Amino acid sequence: GQYTWLRQPRANNEYGYLVGRDNGQAWGTFKEGSATATKPAETKPAQPTNKPSQPAEKPSTNTNANSDWTKQNGVFVTSGAINLRTGASTNSKVIAELPANSEVKYDAYRTI
Repeated sequence: GQYTWLRQPRANNEYGYLVGRDNGQAWGTFKEGSATATKPAETKPAQPTNKPSQPAEKPSTNTNANSDWTKQNGVFVTSGAINLRTGASTNSKVIAELPANSEVKYDAYRTI
């Protein structure tokens, strides 16, 4: 499927990653007035250029933290439990399970 990943800044210049949308279906809500740019589904629909190589190429946080991300500061509120991962891939290690109604501050997003 096509996922919109949100990047959460963490300690020591590391990031956590969570799915904000799956094939257009939101896994939570974007808090009104929190984003400094438009929402991911509205601005990124035509950029899956790296899609074929993505799962094999994204095992660590270092490969996720650079130029393919659109900077946007905002708050995402989970509608159910969501995994926070080490990379923007469903194959990446789960580092935490965020419960429903968690408010997650993010600094960028990417649709792949």
